[in-house]
Amino acid sequence: MALDIWGVASTVVKFLLYLSIIGLAGAVIFNALFKEAKELVPRRHYFILTFTAIALTLLSYSLRGAALTGDVSGLVDMEMLGILWQTPVGNAFIYRMSGLALILISLMTEKFGPPIGITGTGLVLWSFSQIGHATDVHLPFISVLFFIHYVGVAFWVGALAPLHKAATGGLTHDTTAAIAEKFGRLASIMVPILIVAGTIMSWLLVGSFENLFGTSYGQLLLIKVLIVSVLLLLAVANKYRFVPRLLAGQSGAAAHLAKSIKYETAIVLIIFLLTAVLTSTLSLPK
Repeated sequence: MALDIWGVASTVVKFLLYLSIIGLAGAVIFNALFKEAKELVPRRHYFILTFTAIALTLLSYSLRGAALTGDVSGLVDMEMLGILWQTPVGNAFIYRMSGLALILISLMTEKFGPPIGITGTGLVLWSFSQIGHATDVHLPFISVLFFIHYVGVAFWVGALAPLHKAATGGLTHDTTAAIAEKFGRLASIMVPILIVAGTIMSWLLVGSFENLFGTSYGQLLLIKVLIVSVLLLLAVANKYRFVPRLLAGQSGAAAHLAKSIKYETAIVLIIFLLTAVLTSTLSLPK
């Protein structure tokens, strides 16, 4: 029973961790790629996400200790947490906290802020490749695939909020259209890479068609893939339907784009939740 409780707690915290860290990394990436839309992401947004990510990273680490001991004492059991420090969990914690510290520093310096922020973002995203199922597949390039995958996810997720704000009046119509068109061009490069990396990762994790259809892990992964497919369809609609209308100055195009982005955001939340369940409660098929 105790293990179930800590498993649920770990899943919830991991879901919130995905939201804060991917959201923060995506905001940094968006700011670097779209300097003309810098005002769409308020400075306080970075601080809130950074401190939230730091708190959740600490809590996630402590929950690992509680899961091992089976009771609340594991949250502060220095011996157990020390043992974890010697494992990939400790390595991921170091990368994550170092990256978050760099992002925090980048917010306090104007001149060197962007490169420091991007470096911190790289470390934070790299931390995901050092833990969980990424370490269960003993291949040297699996970490790189995970990293590429998370960079692509952050690029996409980080653009949702500012693009929605732009489409609902945060910027002029022409600027919004230019940013949406630029995002579409970049996504045309990033999304295929994301799909290829995700496909290879999924195959390496599942191992066979039998495991894909005959195990809980494989079945949940299939559900996630189907939901991601819906997200991709929305992205295609944005690029080839709504953005051209926006560029042509058609009335209502911005409102349609904003509505589509709302749907994308909801789907991303579902995907993050499924990912948290996959990585927290289910083991890889054998």
